Amino acid sequence: MFGKRREEMKLLKQSFESLEKSQKNTELMVAAVREIVSQQEQQPIQEIEHSDLEYSDEEKIKAAYALNLCTVSVSQIIDYADVNILEQEYETILNNLNLESIPKDEALLNILKQLLDTITFFRIQEGDKARIEKEYQQKMKNAIWSAVPNFGLIVAGGNPFTIAASIASQVGIGYMNYRKAKADNLLEKEEKEWQLQRSAIEQFNGLRRELFDASWRLADRYNFPDEYRLTEKQITQYNKILMDTDDVRKYERLEAIQKYFVAYPPFWYYFGHAANLIAQNALDDEQHIYEYYKEKAISHFETYMKLNKYALLREDQIVSSCALEYIDLLDEVENKEKIRELIGCAEKASGRECDVLQLCTIAYLKIGEISSAAGLLKYLVNEGYNEITNAQILSRIYVDGYLSNSNRGYSVEYKMLTKKVNEIFLFPFPEETKDIQKLEQNFVEKQQRLLLETYAYVLQKFIEKYTIEFNRCIPVPEEEKRYPNKFFSDFQDTRDERYNQYMTLFSNKNKADMFVMRLANSNFAASYLEILNDMLNEISRLIPSNEGNMQELAGSVEKKVVDKKNELNILQEKMNDNFSAKEFDRLYEIKFKYFTEDLFQDLQRIIIEHVGKMHLMADFSKETTMLQEFCSRHGIPESRTLGRIFEEEYGKFGDNIRYLSSDLLGGKAFELKEISDCVRMMAKAIKEELGDAVTKDKATIIIRNYDEKKYLKGYLTKRKYVKEISNKIVAVIRDDTFGLGRFDLIFTVDGVIVDKTLTKFDENPDIIQYKEIQYIDGELYIKKDLYKNTGVNAGELYNLIQRLSEIAAEKHGKSIRNDNQYLESKDMIYKLESTDK
Repeated sequence: MFGKRREEMKLLKQSFESLEKSQKNTELMVAAVREIVSQQEQQPIQEIEHSDLEYSDEEKIKAAYALNLCTVSVSQIIDYADVNILEQEYETILNNLNLESIPKDEALLNILKQLLDTITFFRIQEGDKARIEKEYQQKMKNAIWSAVPNFGLIVAGGNPFTIAASIASQVGIGYMNYRKAKADNLLEKEEKEWQLQRSAIEQFNGLRRELFDASWRLADRYNFPDEYRLTEKQITQYNKILMDTDDVRKYERLEAIQKYFVAYPPFWYYFGHAANLIAQNALDDEQHIYEYYKEKAISHFETYMKLNKYALLREDQIVSSCALEYIDLLDEVENKEKIRELIGCAEKASGRECDVLQLCTIAYLKIGEISSAAGLLKYLVNEGYNEITNAQILSRIYVDGYLSNSNRGYSVEYKMLTKKVNEIFLFPFPEETKDIQKLEQNFVEKQQRLLLETYAYVLQKFIEKYTIEFNRCIPVPEEEKRYPNKFFSDFQDTRDERYNQYMTLFSNKNKADMFVMRLANSNFAASYLEILNDMLNEISRLIPSNEGNMQELAGSVEKKVVDKKNELNILQEKMNDNFSAKEFDRLYEIKFKYFTEDLFQDLQRIIIEHVGKMHLMADFSKETTMLQEFCSRHGIPESRTLGRIFEEEYGKFGDNIRYLSSDLLGGKAFELKEISDCVRMMAKAIKEELGDAVTKDKATIIIRNYDEKKYLKGYLTKRKYVKEISNKIVAVIRDDTFGLGRFDLIFTVDGVIVDKTLTKFDENPDIIQYKEIQYIDGELYIKKDLYKNTGVNAGELYNLIQRLSEIAAEKHGKSIRNDNQYLESKDMIYKLESTDK
């Protein structure tokens, strides 16, 4: 039992929240605050502040709670500095206050109005909100199917615990889910994107100070004990504790400060939540730990329920979360009435938020309240929330009801459901057979067909994407023109259009010569290999890790590459001598499809076999979430049932493997690949060492890959000797001073060229190896030439030359090819036999 829970705790990772209400509510809230402020402004302050009035202890706590609620809310916006947390606090607290229940203090109400106005300006974009909601719903779907090992258990008796494990504790409502992910630093990708602007933080800090000022006045008026009022230091410490990733340490830290939170009920929910997480994470042999922290959690949840009796919030996400987590700790048989009461509490406080109602549905199923669950499922389907999953469960309930008593109402409900959700997704209605086992088999077969259709769609789009990348390896017809992706597709009309544009180039000798030079420098053959390697890596993440599968797939591509090796090398050599339209035709006919056709046929067979072994809804759900992640990674629009990758069975993103060794093509292509790698490393070194260390008006540095246009115009077209070594040039330091002794430096993979073209001293200079350059008494000597340009620091330039010398030595000194190429990862080793015999 505890091992199951521990596995489900992984679902807390990469999770998000979803809390959205209409803008109309926002406007109503602001209007209400303004109306109250207006009413207060019409009365003298003396009539409001009556320090001699007597207030009951309950009124004092209520006033302190209202103040603490607002202050903690604003502090969390500041401390988390996350636009989603801001959205949560706006929706669940500040825009959800019951204005009739909070203290009628003019300053406090004015601050609330300012808060609402400020938050409205910085609120999250609707697109981001939709993305978060989608991720959360998919996560919820996975949790539901993981908790239902057999679809029939939804309506059959059996042990209720096996129907739905502790989903409320493991996944939680959106509010808690996002905060857990935030605390665990699982949102690195989104962190910069969603970080609150500095200007927002400054504004909220100012409003927080005003809130603390108001707290002193309220404390004086209501005469409540000072310990009721939370200080800024206490709130900051509390927020830091909530972001602690160690559940045991978090619980003990909360335990140490509990005496300060007598007038802040939410503290007790978070206290219980920390205990609950410890209990849920208990190992199989740690029953005593589970029982101990289970009792702690129940005690803290009860304390929260007792303290949270003030109607300060119209809807309360924390009440719902507390009730649902509490249910996870109760026995479904012995505590059935208590569970029913808690579900009602969660539903009442939910404000009809779908994430809460989804968990209420699971709780109803756990205690066998099928009709109550069906009512909520219908609502969720109508709201489009986890529509397919909820419709599937609902259809199973309708079918079971019909088979149990042949009630026509169930058949009508099923029929109405098919008008909202395509019948192909639903549990089949018993028309030809009433054998439940045959119906279940029919349902599984439909899920397999749907999944195969989804795979087919994803692979089609995947092939289209890599076809475009493959075709981009050949330089575009016009260098200065921007071409859309469609231009590089292999649909016949676009392929013909692209070919015609290339042929137009070859009708003009100057344009043809420039294009052939760009083509020669493009290193297209090595680029083909890089794309094929990248494609194989992505495919390895599309199917479960299997050494045999990937070796087979990589082998089919490798064979095709070897078959084309000689032709590619001949074409590459031709570019140095009379490369005509005829040679281009041969190159143009080498298509992506040639290298990959066998691979995708093999892949199709592997996928069909893989899907054919799947029978549980948890497996189908996991597969669709993997496909959703795959589509997101590759910019593929989603198709119907797409739905986070489960790393224990699927390859991890980022662990790239070279399925095709870089020397596979051999000859000229391999040589060009080595040169381009060295150029890239040296260009990066020059950018890092010298990129910002050149004085303007005295010198200009032009680095390949960073300043490509200037590089091409300045040195490829004006210097005859450059043409033969153009692919080896890394950078240029142009001398912008005046004088006979000036010269430019051209950095290549083999060394430095002292270029004196402008002074006509030498039109065919030698390449001077980096190791021959000397630095003596603060001066740089390149053989006999002293480098005099004061716009470049000679010492820093020499340090760079030393680094380039090391790169050159490493590149020229290493072994070019091995007899065997071994490809390693954590889970598999691929061996590609050398084909250069």
